[in-house]
Amino acid sequence: MLVDSHCHLDFIEADLEQIINSAHAVDVDYILSVCTRLDNFANILAISKKYAHVFASVGIQPSEIIEKEASVDELVKLGQDPKVVAVGEAGLDYFYDYVPQVTQRERLRTQIIAARELGKPLIIHTRAARQDTIKILREEGAAEVGGVLHCFTE
Repeated sequence: MLVDSHCHLDFIEADLEQIINSAHAVDVDYILSVCTRLDNFANILAISKKYAHVFASVGIQPSEIIEKEASVDELVKLGQDPKVVAVGEAGLDYFYDYVPQVTQRERLRTQIIAARELGKPLIIHTRAARQDTIKILREEGAAEVGGVLHCFTE
């Protein structure tokens, strides 16, 4: 069994159906389309609902500049859909540092709490922020839900 555990189907400008069918034809049994910002979550969820073997996550990537931060309640509400199997792309990215570090840390904590409430694993993006990432994961009990590290540059 092959699983594409991290892609962004919502970023694809080519023939999405052809790409998904081609992946399935070469035994990619499941695909997880990872959310980077909530204003595009409906699109990601719609793609996942169109294909039985495609699933979604809900979250905000640390480098995304957004107008309003999501609350735990908002993430939990969106994450209750059965096609949503994870929370993220959460994390810290001090390499690009587009978003103030304090905001990134608060955003990460919010997403960990939501993942714990949902009982769904985390997708963690961390770059040049190893110590803070591990500290927050421990403090917020991320081990209760587990997950994967993505972009771990340490």
